[in-house]
Amino acid sequence: MKSISILLFGLMMTINVSTTAQTHETNKNQKDAVVPEHVTTKFSHEYPQTADTKWKMVDDAFVVEFSTAGKGNQKVWYDKSGEKQKEELELNYETDLPNQVQEALRNRFGSYRIKNISQESERGVTSYRIKLNENGMQKEVVVNGDGTFEETGFK
Repeated sequence: MKSISILLFGLMMTINVSTTAQTHETNKNQKDAVVPEHVTTKFSHEYPQTADTKWKMVDDAFVVEFSTAGKGNQKVWYDKSGEKQKEELELNYETDLPNQVQEALRNRFGSYRIKNISQESERGVTSYRIKLNENGMQKEVVVNGDGTFEETGFK
């Protein structure tokens, strides 16, 4: 009887460890992540006037999506210590994109229609990710603030 109890206890522990590991893996890329208070406090201080705030965990980063008055949708990546790693902001071509970037786009992709523009800032470097479309062909380009192209790719 004692050996059956030990066997059942061992089986229950194995199931518990397995379930815990699966739950951790599921939570690694989940929506509505449980975000530590020091991360949410830092976000609240940096972006005090936000709406529609949604948190999720992507790999090892806490990603918050939100909007603010006068700006488009935004995303910010924080590491576990609460340090900002990356920012992304949707932009308007006519009002938000620097003139050098607009000129570079016109010169190289003048016949393409702009679908989406986002400004990305990571480690102090700002670039612009632009999705273009021409006759059903989609292209994504990254342009630095000085108008040089970082990468291009067809999608």
